[in-house]
Amino acid sequence: MAPVGEFSWVNEIPGNLSSKLAGKSDAPGYRPRRIHAKSRKGCQNCKRRRIKCDESKPRCLQCTDRDIPCNFADSPSSHQSSGDQPAREFQTRQKNKSHLETRNPRSTVQSHVPTTEEIQLYLATTIETQQLPNDTQCTTFELLNHFFGITDPSIGSPECQKVLQNHGLELSRGAPYLLHAILAFSGSHLNFLHPHEKKYEIAASSYYGLSLKSYSAQIIAGLDANNADSIVGCGYLHTMLAFRNVPSDDLADVVSLGWLRTMQGVRILWATENLSSQLKNSHWRSVCAEARVTQEFQCNHVETRNIGGEAEDISRALHQFLEVDFSPNGTGNVYQEPLGRLCMLLKSNIGHNKIGMFMAFIGVLPQAFLQLLDRKDHKAMMIICYWCALFSHNEKWWITRSAQLECVKLCAYLSSIPDKVVQDLLRFPASHCGYTLEGSVLI
Repeated sequence: MAPVGEFSWVNEIPGNLSSKLAGKSDAPGYRPRRIHAKSRKGCQNCKRRRIKCDESKPRCLQCTDRDIPCNFADSPSSHQSSGDQPAREFQTRQKNKSHLETRNPRSTVQSHVPTTEEIQLYLATTIETQQLPNDTQCTTFELLNHFFGITDPSIGSPECQKVLQNHGLELSRGAPYLLHAILAFSGSHLNFLHPHEKKYEIAASSYYGLSLKSYSAQIIAGLDANNADSIVGCGYLHTMLAFRNVPSDDLADVVSLGWLRTMQGVRILWATENLSSQLKNSHWRSVCAEARVTQEFQCNHVETRNIGGEAEDISRALHQFLEVDFSPNGTGNVYQEPLGRLCMLLKSNIGHNKIGMFMAFIGVLPQAFLQLLDRKDHKAMMIICYWCALFSHNEKWWITRSAQLECVKLCAYLSSIPDKVVQDLLRFPASHCGYTLEGSVLI
């Protein structure tokens, strides 16, 4: 069982999960899977649906109730009466998956974007899809088909989108938190594309709430090799949804930064002892490698002192403001590591392939720095203000609006500080988010 305190970031929700994290381990409509002995002799239909089979032959009670053919793996007619090719293909995948449960849980998971037919087969044979709410006015098939049909860069970094689209469908089997997160993300994207279609907004909100509830319940129930990749994938989707859902109606609420805590969630998962050991061969390793350069970067202005340009000038000004030595080997403080990574982003050509670096920046912020943000430390807030200004240049549907909005909030708060250095440093982020420094409203 995971320690509750390590995962307090899942409280960034529509609705309050605090009571569940404090004591309850189950969420409405979802019971986390527990380790149990599995029947190996059930019929093929019950195995596909992941329901208990009474193993009565020639036809079990579940198949009798549904008036469908009943086939057992050891039955001579099982391969002849199965009916159609998709069912046989699915049985083959299930056989591979059964083998995979006892060996490597990732070795044979699909490695391609699922087709329309595969999505339909998934919906027909996955019990979690039959427990979804039916009041969202848009079908589960529509949402899944949209998510796996997205071809433009829209789902996090390039590698993140590749992993989620290639493996997300299979990883969501037995993981309703991931299925709900995929549906919520798809609904949110469709709501962005069709803002007047309220059904997508309703679907996004409904599935996001369901995902957060079942996600926190599963974390408390336990993390293991069978759910490691699904948990991490869900965490990445929550990261993007939390940032997308930054509220726009409260400019005074500058210091809550709830999205920032949620964006640290995946890093906490990777650092959790009983999960990190299960992620050594994870699909998500490639996503980590994509952003690793962010953690390894060292800012050295001694070597670049003769290099001009806006990025170099701003970086030097920030070093002086934060009292950080120009040399990476010099005397540092709590601002040194975040500032060094910010300088790398300042000097980068911002684009879709840099999203992983931006996400990693937030993910590796040290606890001492987060505590400064909680205390409204204006130097720590200046670093995040610059990050928001730069992040807003990634013109992605879940990034631009929220990054600009958070940048405006931070500029408004920091502009109330009567310090000329602060005012001068605010010119760069203010120009990127559209905030007017002159005559700003004090908060």
